[in-house]
Amino acid sequence: MEYLLFALRIVLAVALYAFLGVVLLYLVRESRAGGETSTPMSATLTEISVVATDKGTRPARTYTLISGAWMGRDPNCLIRVNDTFASAQHARIVWVSQSAAWWIEDKSRNGTLLNGERITRAMLKPDDVIRIGDAAYRFGVSPSKTESGLA
Repeated sequence: MEYLLFALRIVLAVALYAFLGVVLLYLVRESRAGGETSTPMSATLTEISVVATDKGTRPARTYTLISGAWMGRDPNCLIRVNDTFASAQHARIVWVSQSAAWWIEDKSRNGTLLNGERITRAMLKPDDVIRIGDAAYRFGVSPSKTESGLA
């Protein structure tokens, strides 16, 4: 009986270390994938507002980003895209400190259009139009609160 309990403890310890190893591996991969993202030094707020859908049924909405956001059908995405052509996590908008600019990365099968051209990764500029399925979003940079004297 003692050997059985000892063996069970060993198995549980190995399982715990395996679980922690998987979690650590996931965190390392996530930090490398998101390593380009960081909060902008000037804390500039960026707004993405819905321009219109082809059906014209949704009102415009503005989203404020600090370091980035996912776009897609998933309820956990900051920018929900209610379109059958949108993936759960369709595209990601990130701040890249090396270029001091916002970028969009397409993570879907159906594609993301930026100003009418299909992209996999591209730098965003004010007034760029992001299209996922029938949904269109206009990218714009608002002045930071500190720059406008509101902070």
